[in-house]
Amino acid sequence: MRTPWGRASSVDVVADGVIAVSTATHGGFFLSPTRNREVPACFRALSRDGLAREGWYEEDADSCFVALTFPELFDADEIAGAKLIYDTVFRPKLIEVKAPAGCASIVLVREG
Repeated sequence: MRTPWGRASSVDVVADGVIAVSTATHGGFFLSPTRNREVPACFRALSRDGLAREGWYEEDADSCFVALTFPELFDADEIAGAKLIYDTVFRPKLIEVKAPAGCASIVLVREG
């Protein structure tokens, strides 16, 4: 499988339409078009390099959007890590670009 980061060295189906990929140097998630439409638009817009528009979420930061959108697929530590990444990397960008208030509150809506 080709990824934005090179040829995948491992491909793991996490759930229907949710695939974890690794390459020799990087990795992340690929979401099917159906699953990707479930990701809030403001998350897709915030993705670094715009890869989320095509369903790719890199492992360093953008992957938090996958965990926050589909929390049932991740354990408590992974969700906590995703919230931390969102709060430190992406929430400040929402303020910076004056994004709609709903974008900043999505994490709170998904909790519980």
